[in-house]
Amino acid sequence: MASDENLISLIGKTAFDPSLWETVLPSLAELGGGWGAQLIGSHTTDLPTGAAYHLSNFDAGKLSDWIELGGLESARNPRARIFLKSPSSEIFADRDLAGEQEIRRNPLYQTIYAEVDVPHAAIGLFGKSHGVNHTLTVCRSNTQGAVDNMSKARLSGVLPHLMAAIELRQWLEIAGVKIRTDTLEAVGVPSALVDHRGRIVYLNSAAEAVLKTTTRIYVRDGKLCAQSLDVERSIETAIARATSPFGRLRNNGGVSRFTLPVEPEGGMTLRIAPLPDEPYGLNTGGVAILIFDPSQGSRAPTGRTFQQFGLSRAEARLVDAIVSGMSPNEAADNNGVSILTVRNQLRSIYRKMGVNRLTDVIILSKKL
Repeated sequence: MASDENLISLIGKTAFDPSLWETVLPSLAELGGGWGAQLIGSHTTDLPTGAAYHLSNFDAGKLSDWIELGGLESARNPRARIFLKSPSSEIFADRDLAGEQEIRRNPLYQTIYAEVDVPHAAIGLFGKSHGVNHTLTVCRSNTQGAVDNMSKARLSGVLPHLMAAIELRQWLEIAGVKIRTDTLEAVGVPSALVDHRGRIVYLNSAAEAVLKTTTRIYVRDGKLCAQSLDVERSIETAIARATSPFGRLRNNGGVSRFTLPVEPEGGMTLRIAPLPDEPYGLNTGGVAILIFDPSQGSRAPTGRTFQQFGLSRAEARLVDAIVSGMSPNEAADNNGVSILTVRNQLRSIYRKMGVNRLTDVIILSKKL
């Protein structure tokens, strides 16, 4: 284990390199005399659906059983009572949150906690920022025993440093969102940025203009809705799948396969594009929604794309199709070629345009 000073230094560096949590979490576990550690950021006590992030160096499993036995409820799970506390640098043990008799009778302790060998835990609610509660849990086995005062003191000493690193990382990610919004505004692609809860955090002026001229899609209660109930449900499903912290969609080019027709016969479509995030990032799960409306003249300038980047005529036609809202499969059908040919053309397009995602192709083409 790193010394306390080295660990504190490493925690600070996670703000700039989130992959370092892979090293920090086992060190936190050892600092607290345990075998596992997890950091959870939650908007509510409704975990995992309320989770903003979940960093862990172990897989406890049995999540559905844990929920069924009241793991989310402070009345049934003593450890959930940490959310009833005020944020502080204090570390609590199980016996600080419930009496010995209650713990002995509690189904969670008698079944799941015993099976995954976590009968003891050190828990701290160490901060709140941007509406997110931040908690640290160190898991201890039956052999390691109950949390002692020395372990509490050592963990308490690092909690302020955890909070400082997380706040700095959030600030950096907010700055990153600002860069994205400035970019979307500059290139004029009708776009919205949506957080992991499906709420719109930004609409550029081009998207606002589209929403003013159509009733097919609109904003209600901070979310993008559609005149068609089926389309609206498809939007909700696409965003939920693309933003889920338990399984982000990833595929060729980083653009999800969700191209949603808002109206039939080649009309308005929506492309749901997961935004890239750092490993162990704190604001994971954002997406961009790109709006393509042929009636608004959204087709790509094939000639200029062809000339500026040295694309072949077939590659330029493919860019035109993609920017018009087609998926690669749809573009293959439209251009009369196989999907294998389209994939080979995309690799060549990425190389010539100096990008590695379909989203970048769309944005760069719109700048011309």
